[in-house]
Amino acid sequence: MRKQKEIKKALAQLGWSNTTLADLVHEEKYNGEIEATREELKKQSEAIKKHLQRKTTSEDLLEFYLRVIHQHPDYQNLGLDTVLPSYVDHECLGLELSMKLKDLSNDIDELIASG
Repeated sequence: MRKQKEIKKALAQLGWSNTTLADLVHEEKYNGEIEATREELKKQSEAIKKHLQRKTTSEDLLEFYLRVIHQHPDYQNLGLDTVLPSYVDHECLGLELSMKLKDLSNDIDELIASG
């Protein structure tokens, strides 16, 4: 739910609707080569709305939405200096320690989101 909140917050800061994000998502998927129809944008906008409400939405999909938003010049012009966090597995950490660190990171993310 943290990423959904972050996406909603970014959309609000930019004054964007789900339709604006849908248009950018379509552009990113098709490298701007295929123009989206009004109906396609409406469907994608509704899908985004649902993705931002459901706990079962894929982390990869939410990460894609965040990447599209953060790479846009309008977002970069806000000067928020947001960095997308990413986990990099390393062989020096054992599986048990790696899992504990991941849980700790999730707990911290939840505290930040609720605070």
